[in-house]
Amino acid sequence: MPNAGAARRCGRATHVDLLTVVLAAMLCWASYTLSIWHNSRGAADSSVLGLVVGATHGGSWAAELMSRGVVTVSVAAPWGASDGAALVELALERGVPAVLAAAGGAPSRRLPFPAGAFDMAHCGRCLVPWHLHARWFVGSGGRFLMEIDRVLRPGGYWVHSGAPANGTHERAAIEAAAASMCWRSVADQNGVTVWQKPVGHVGCDAGENSPRFCAGQNKKFKWDSDVEPCITPIQEGAAPPREASAAEALRRDSETWTRRVARYKAVATQLGQKGRLRNLLDMNARRGGFAAALADDPVWVMSVVPATGGGDTDTDTLPAIYDRGLIGAYHDWCEPLPTPALSYDLLHADSLFTMYRDRCDMEDILLEMDRILRPGRAVIIRDDIAIFARIKNFFTDRMRWDCQIFDGEDGSDDREKILFAAKTCCNDEDRDQEQ
Repeated sequence: MPNAGAARRCGRATHVDLLTVVLAAMLCWASYTLSIWHNSRGAADSSVLGLVVGATHGGSWAAELMSRGVVTVSVAAPWGASDGAALVELALERGVPAVLAAAGGAPSRRLPFPAGAFDMAHCGRCLVPWHLHARWFVGSGGRFLMEIDRVLRPGGYWVHSGAPANGTHERAAIEAAAASMCWRSVADQNGVTVWQKPVGHVGCDAGENSPRFCAGQNKKFKWDSDVEPCITPIQEGAAPPREASAAEALRRDSETWTRRVARYKAVATQLGQKGRLRNLLDMNARRGGFAAALADDPVWVMSVVPATGGGDTDTDTLPAIYDRGLIGAYHDWCEPLPTPALSYDLLHADSLFTMYRDRCDMEDILLEMDRILRPGRAVIIRDDIAIFARIKNFFTDRMRWDCQIFDGEDGSDDREKILFAAKTCCNDEDRDQEQ
């Protein structure tokens, strides 16, 4: 049964287009949507295997769903296209969560999301040559669809809108790939086709094209590894109820971050002004407490779970972040964030520099923060006081930002402090002196 929030979403709809007519039943319960873009200009290039930005008009579909209360993440990859970053930037300007796929992230690479994160994945006018992709992969199923299967929850939906670029041949390849994973076709009308992932694989038999199930599911998850040519077996009823200890830890986390965000708003007036900020980035999200504390504010937060080396996540909290109704991604901060410049209005870093102290140069992370932060906006860094001297000097001397250090919510005796820095623009005289 849909929850109360879902019922309100269905009741809010005043205008529905063809796509939402087909998806009406799903929108009553779907919480997350993964919107995938593809570039029509590069569609015929067999070397372009993956997520390449296409004709989605800067997140229009995502914006429509968000207006109905459905949280949407739009993903794009710019390889072979000149407008990838531009369309992602346009989506971010509209207040729609959007990211570029990491370099090398064609269908051979995993998406930076946990397994079972999304209720729905949408590929609008993708023009992906699925019939070409299939020849590289096991059987008739493509690795890209296997990756979609991985990020979908059991019973989730994959929606393909727009006629296949290569007609019936491509349509047959898609149908064969879906059948090999025991997906069920639930709608096919006027160019919009919907498949549903099974809620369990018991009795799943696709004949000669039966799915290849992944082995070794207990091994450590590497978020930046290649997509395996297999699907994760679903054990019906295997999801255990949340333990009381976990629920209590989540409650304490919420209380902690409610206090911390209240302190942030007291020292950072930008965060306390409704409508001033829109796109926020939590660079070390842990359980997502920062985003959860801002749930009632008119902002959205991309919660990043950092890798501590080699793509591994020692403490993988991202699934728990999605369980809280939040969104996020994996990322290694020793590398650039796959997003256009000037994407975010506020950056939050909780103990990030302590975490990366022995892994990569602190200044590289600070320069990346400067790249993705919009002028006139700010960063909030929470860390040990010992690490702030170097950060403050870099902000004030090298980047000429306005910078202040405050006590946290626990007072002056706590070694953990808050650094608030506002990004300013250098004038021409400053630039000449620096040169």
